[in-house]
Amino acid sequence: MTLDVNVVPAELRGRAQWLVWRFEANPTPGKKPLKVPYYANGRRRFGGQGDAKDRAALVTMDGALAALCKVSANPFTGIGFAFLPDDGLIGIDIDKCIDLDTGEISPVAAEIINACQSYTEYSPSRTGVHIIVAGHTQTFKDNWVGVEVFCSSQYFTFT
Repeated sequence: MTLDVNVVPAELRGRAQWLVWRFEANPTPGKKPLKVPYYANGRRRFGGQGDAKDRAALVTMDGALAALCKVSANPFTGIGFAFLPDDGLIGIDIDKCIDLDTGEISPVAAEIINACQSYTEYSPSRTGVHIIVAGHTQTFKDNWVGVEVFCSSQYFTFT
């Protein structure tokens, strides 16, 4: 899967809210690997999301892509977009809503995507979607529907 940066809105590409990530072994046996975020400078992202140190280490999409392309002993898997306090953005993560065999999107997911009328892409598993839309809300999760909504923290992997 190749990231087509041209489909990502310029407003998102130019924001200094980007990082890199890599798959790492999950300490819980039998669980899927973790998607661990790192700054473009190679340091693991930790601490207060959105604090001054965090914001200073985040980069534009071009900076994240440059870090992704660097040859190193511990290569990164991809790039990601960090949601920050007061950034005016909401991230909607809908899991297991696409049938891999048919490509069919569940009716609930299709309704959410259509209602948002915003940037939407596949999640790395290709069985879910990520939506980024302007606004403010509370972060929440609905396991019955399979939806997580992020505002002010967390990050999305980009495909």
